[in-house]
Amino acid sequence: MFRLPIFASVLVMCGVLSDSQAYELGGELGVDYRYFPDDAQFSEQLDLSGFEYYLKPRLRIKQGDTSFVFEPVLRKGRQSGYRDYFDVGELYWSKSGRNSAFRFGFVKEFWGVTESRNVVNLFNQVNLIEDFDQKDKLGQFTVNYSYIGTSGEFSVYWLPYFRKRDFPDQTQRFLLSPPVSKGNSSFEGTSSSGVKDIAVKYSSSFGLWDIGASYFRGLDREPWLLSRSTDDSLQAVYLLTNRFNLESQYTGDNLLVKSEVSFSRNNIDNYFSSVLGLEYTFYQVFDSNLDVGLLAEYLYSDRRDISEDLFEDDFFTAVRIGFNDVGDSDILIGVIVDQPSREKIIQFEFNTRIKNSWNIELKGTVFSDTQDTLMSLSEDSLIRATIAYHF
Repeated sequence: MFRLPIFASVLVMCGVLSDSQAYELGGELGVDYRYFPDDAQFSEQLDLSGFEYYLKPRLRIKQGDTSFVFEPVLRKGRQSGYRDYFDVGELYWSKSGRNSAFRFGFVKEFWGVTESRNVVNLFNQVNLIEDFDQKDKLGQFTVNYSYIGTSGEFSVYWLPYFRKRDFPDQTQRFLLSPPVSKGNSSFEGTSSSGVKDIAVKYSSSFGLWDIGASYFRGLDREPWLLSRSTDDSLQAVYLLTNRFNLESQYTGDNLLVKSEVSFSRNNIDNYFSSVLGLEYTFYQVFDSNLDVGLLAEYLYSDRRDISEDLFEDDFFTAVRIGFNDVGDSDILIGVIVDQPSREKIIQFEFNTRIKNSWNIELKGTVFSDTQDTLMSLSEDSLIRATIAYHF
């Protein structure tokens, strides 16, 4: 899936730390069981129900204010090589000062506050091999400097290496129709490895409000999908884009008010995306240990149909239950409803920990009333169970 550039390989071999190094080796070893209740919609798609295995070790070497982190990912899928991959999630060297921090290498940087979708989380490329929900990300090579002062944190990023999105092929589930052609991506004004993206972000707290503002200029991580004249497929086109983003969260005793807003400009279109939401939590319901949270979010985007955007005018509602037990168990049940078509994506997640070292996760995605945008996914409802050992 990923060929490590020479400059990242040098990071592994360089002797930046002395004999007084502090080594921390941990990670996660897990087994997934993926079950598709319905037969595949298209004839070339494989039956991909079955067991998969993954390993995510994490090495951290620290000396004083200098650290080195290496976290690769190894996954072994079933029947198809598409889900067999080795990738570098994080591989970076960092140095922290009294009011500043510097990082060099592959990192994962999360931006955003909302639950259903993060329109401002544009730093890393989506890892569609892991899951359909677009919440798993690939490592992004960056040179990053951050200054932390009394008025907030200011960060600047230079992103000299671009990673394109790896769409499912015709043997896989979650296949768009028509499918996205593999190996025929287009990059505006540059080659995929020659782009020099930049990003800046400012974040701070003002009383009960947390605010973040960011700007990005470079190849958009989310491609536009254009019809190809040579065959019945789509071409992924990555455009040079200017994006302005704002995220905010109000934290009260029981209430969270969240918002993410993004405005983008490129040579095809100027478009606006947003997620606005509330989360209200009832603590110790009926004098029990249960905490029950009610979530509601509105998702909007005015991108054209040639994009991959599935959330143009949608409502998300959910219930989150925290058990406050020794396993830190919780359940989230939610649904995204498209307003014009009434198509639905129903999701549920359950997590619990056993004796600190073991974790069990159960996730489900159900596509319901599919008749428009989600038609090609109508038979791709998925139940996924994971047991993982943390070492």
